[in-house]
Amino acid sequence: MTKICSKCKTAYSATSDFFYRDKSKKDGFGYLCKKCKNEYVKQYDLDNPDKMKQRKKLWKQKNPEKIKQQHNKYWQENPDKKRFYKQQRRAKKRSLQATFITEQWDYCKYYFNNKCAYCGKEGKLAQDHFIPLNNNGDYTINNIIPACRHCNSVKHSQDFFNWYKKYEHYSKVREQKILKYLAIYEDVQQLKIL
Repeated sequence: MTKICSKCKTAYSATSDFFYRDKSKKDGFGYLCKKCKNEYVKQYDLDNPDKMKQRKKLWKQKNPEKIKQQHNKYWQENPDKKRFYKQQRRAKKRSLQATFITEQWDYCKYYFNNKCAYCGKEGKLAQDHFIPLNNNGDYTINNIIPACRHCNSVKHSQDFFNWYKKYEHYSKVREQKILKYLAIYEDVQQLKIL
């Protein structure tokens, strides 16, 4: 059985593949094909932004569990985005700059050959604040370097210049690479634009 969309006049099979269900209609399907109905709804939302906001607000109030499930699924599928979101929130709570983005993190890892900046080991890398958050270290490209979980934990909130030279994995070459990346000269970070 075929059905003709009343807007585009195209004949489709009268199934839920092409039409949304509508119990008020004789055949159980709406009079617009899915494509035309979606365009209509999109245009309606653009023409009536206040109604759209109200409709979304009501839906959110009625479906808190669905929203929670969607959020959990999204964060499980996007762990890197979750990390960025949490880091940005932490920085903003302390009124610090939070401009670090995914592309900068990719560049940062590339610069250090996808290895820990402190010990040189390969593996899962964490974003280490060179100047710790609790010492007002921003979440920017000028303050984040890749570190393995062990080095990140050992450094914690210690000052790099006091900690690294005493660290068991200290390397003058890695120290110079870190300082060059962060544009640090004589223990003072220079203005860096990237």
